Amino acid sequence: MSILQNDQGSEGPGSPATPGGWNEVPSTEPKGYKVDVTPSNPFEQQKPLSPVPLAKKPSKQKFSLKYLLIVIVIIFIALIAVITLHKQSPTTTVLTTSISPDVYTMSACGTLGKPGSYYLSSDVSSNITSGSCLYVNSSNVAIICNGKSITGSGPFSNKTPYTYAIYASGKDNVTVSGCTLSEFSYGIAAVNSTDVRVAGNKIYNNTMSGVYFSNTSSSSISGNKVSGTSSPQGAVYLGYGSAGNKVSNNTILSNGNIGINIYSSGENLYNNIINSTPNSLACHGLSGLINASSAHGNVCAVNLGCDFLSCTETNYPINVSQISLGSVINSCGTINSPGNYHIAQNINANAYSKAVGFINASAEVPCITINAPDVHLDCESNNITNVTSGYAIYANSEPGLRIDYCGINSSKGGIMLRDVSGAELSNVSISNTSTGIMLVNSNSSKFYNVRADNGKIGLYVGFSTLDTFDSFRFTGNSYGIYVNDSIGNVYNNGVATNNSRMDLYATNNSIKSGYSLMSDTQCGLTDADWTTCTNVAKPQLKFYPINSCGTISYEGNYSLSQNILASSTNCITIKSSNVKLSCGTYKISSQTRGLGTGISASNVKNITIIGCGATGLKYGYYLDNVTNSSITNAISSGDTFGVYMKATKSTKVYNITETNVGNSGLFINSSRSDLIEGSSFNSGAYGIYLYNASLNEISGNNGTGDGTGIYANTNSTNNTISYNMFSGSSNYDYACAGGASGIASEYGGINYGQRVSNCMWLSGISKSSGPIACNSFFSSSSYDIGTDGYYGLGALCNGVYSNSTTINCNYNTITATHGGTFAKFDNVKSGVIENCMLRGFTTPIIIKNSSVKVINDRIYVNATGASTPFEYFGIGVYSSKGFTISNVSVISNTTGILIENSASGTVSDSNSTSRQIGYYAGNTTDVLFKNDVAKSPGVGLSMANSTSNVFSGDSFNGSVTGALCMGTSESNSSNTNSGANYCSVNSGCSWLKSPDC
Repeated sequence: MSILQNDQGSEGPGSPATPGGWNEVPSTEPKGYKVDVTPSNPFEQQKPLSPVPLAKKPSKQKFSLKYLLIVIVIIFIALIAVITLHKQSPTTTVLTTSISPDVYTMSACGTLGKPGSYYLSSDVSSNITSGSCLYVNSSNVAIICNGKSITGSGPFSNKTPYTYAIYASGKDNVTVSGCTLSEFSYGIAAVNSTDVRVAGNKIYNNTMSGVYFSNTSSSSISGNKVSGTSSPQGAVYLGYGSAGNKVSNNTILSNGNIGINIYSSGENLYNNIINSTPNSLACHGLSGLINASSAHGNVCAVNLGCDFLSCTETNYPINVSQISLGSVINSCGTINSPGNYHIAQNINANAYSKAVGFINASAEVPCITINAPDVHLDCESNNITNVTSGYAIYANSEPGLRIDYCGINSSKGGIMLRDVSGAELSNVSISNTSTGIMLVNSNSSKFYNVRADNGKIGLYVGFSTLDTFDSFRFTGNSYGIYVNDSIGNVYNNGVATNNSRMDLYATNNSIKSGYSLMSDTQCGLTDADWTTCTNVAKPQLKFYPINSCGTISYEGNYSLSQNILASSTNCITIKSSNVKLSCGTYKISSQTRGLGTGISASNVKNITIIGCGATGLKYGYYLDNVTNSSITNAISSGDTFGVYMKATKSTKVYNITETNVGNSGLFINSSRSDLIEGSSFNSGAYGIYLYNASLNEISGNNGTGDGTGIYANTNSTNNTISYNMFSGSSNYDYACAGGASGIASEYGGINYGQRVSNCMWLSGISKSSGPIACNSFFSSSSYDIGTDGYYGLGALCNGVYSNSTTINCNYNTITATHGGTFAKFDNVKSGVIENCMLRGFTTPIIIKNSSVKVINDRIYVNATGASTPFEYFGIGVYSSKGFTISNVSVISNTTGILIENSASGTVSDSNSTSRQIGYYAGNTTDVLFKNDVAKSPGVGLSMANSTSNVFSGDSFNGSVTGALCMGTSESNSSNTNSGANYCSVNSGCSWLKSPDC
């Protein structure tokens, strides 16, 4: 049954414009980039040959008139034929030599404005924020990258503006081949075009789509690797108006929504592998009918509405790795009972590994798994080949194991023994595998006449002891023998030579003399002191390779050499400072979803972790009391917690992506001075969760589809949280609780995302919105502000010059980026400013010669650079009568509330937390101060020449003095104490007597 959907994400660049969603198309013209269009000398054009051969001078002969007339007629007929043929076809005659198209080289973004072949001469990095890096503005263009890359810088969201690595519109005969395209909105986009060929490219981490066709026909997408897209448009998008396209032999892995998304008919899909993606294929409307398109040979899992294709008919069985083997073995599977087993023929595991890889691309599944004790496996000199899903033979915790006469070739791994004791292996030959023989925590075993060559590691001995190796041969590998945290083993009568990096390498805790024993063995370079190798040296290795879970106990550079499948405990534990771990393209995955930790580090410093992705674990990363460290450039998914940071300090998380986490993409617990920047947290219960975290900087991050984007819990204060972009959250884009809620709880303030809960310090605005509207009111007005906003000019935003004008912010937060004044009332009666959260203004509210009510406002003053206490303030009242300030909170480094030359006002139920002066009254009379609070390192209340004011139930606290009176304010009768007032110290206010003060 076809699926009819009204999906906002179904259209993209070049599709009919609709409001919102992803249909707004930015200009694709590049800006400020150049292309080298000089023909390369080896391809310089040749001059064309003459279209007609030069005739030789004829000899003189006599012709009769009859023959002359015949010749003239023949020539005339020939000319007419030539003219007619020329009109019917633009092709040249067979005597014409075609001119080769121009050949160009490129080393930067730019416009391809002429037909020809464009060769990428170097990798290109682009910082464009909209439009395309390579803009194809001509037909008959071939872009040939020869493996070089074009890398963008986002944006990494589902909203405009979009960026494109390569974009073509209305063009024919365009080829893109051999390119690595990443970090754009779109990898390759073709709109209204024909005969477009996308072949042999690596296209990854492009947010919207890897390959996007809209109204593009008679084209092909073949032999590409596409991964890391996150929008519902899918890795490969075939949009409306597209037809007759071939999509073949592509590998489409690890995408966030859809592998191939189809809105068109007449397509041909064959031999594609689509997995590690929630929906392999999706068809919409008529495009999903059984005869709409054709398909065969595709490996896929979930098919939404494409009736012409059946995933189950092309998939291998889900339980392919659970095949139970009998005593005579002809295929891959599992040995589940003790006994003697014989391999009767060579086993080619290619189909088996393909099936396993389809089920889980990151799975480590061997060809033959031994799950029983007392097994004797005799290969009878047969070979196991092409095991790409794991080791050829694997045994775990099974005693009494014997393996004889086995050959293993061209596989991911040879033989692995984990937690096995007392095994015997003899007459085993392994070639062209990543690791020939791997021992992990396997003891007291014997190996005779074993060899492994032309791999990364011939023999790996990890956490194992009392093993004996006799008559071995490990040659032509990167490492002949790799000893990791293993002692007490014996190596006799063997050969370990001609290995490219080291013949025998031992980790620091395995190198000392006496740790193991070697005799009668030929070997060359080693770093161990117990060997008979001819050259003992401590090599300056760039990286120490890691191919299994374990502990890093010594400083140095380490790198993953393969994907690792973790158990329910920690996989890689870092217990040393000064460690750099790089993972390249490899990842750490969990055997059981939701269990285990990918990388953990405790009580260390100077740790650098680069490019290490984690999948399906409880904790992708767990850092406890780690300082001066970093996690960068990692892509992870499916963990319960992506990154968990506890009591960390000065640690950086940069450019990581966490998707589909169970709890939090990033959880920060009791950490200080960390930097979280440029990262993406999508589809988790929380994107970023702050718990008792302070003084951290969180900026430039993004996320979509979380429950809550950023959540600041109780006592998470004084963090700088700015210019993040979270949207599409099911609860809130930003939410705060307890002490993290106040107007001055955090620094920063401006963030993108409009669903905000209880974060008074934060202005949540739309990415596309401009600054808040400012006004000059010359007639009675009511200005209601419906959303958070920002003001960036540093001058006056709202000037009120008319009576009965009200400004109501409706508890929205307005953030000033360059100071200034939010509202000034000048010569106004019955003005009101209420329910405003004002942050970053230098003089937020000014009242001059006016009667204005200031009610329910929260103000955080930007007093940076103030030269006097009165230069910047929260509320300034000048020459005014009948004003009211009620239920207002001001935080300032200068003065909170300043009143000068004014009379007959009220200041009640307000709070001023100001570094220099809480409340100031100068030359002011008949003002009632009731139930006000001042908390100041300086002066709580300061009065100068102010009389006839009344104070009731106020509390003035200041480290210098609680209440300070000067001039006429000092006398006993100058002001009235109505009781219940308190001040920490009384300086000169004789009317404010004890026990109140």
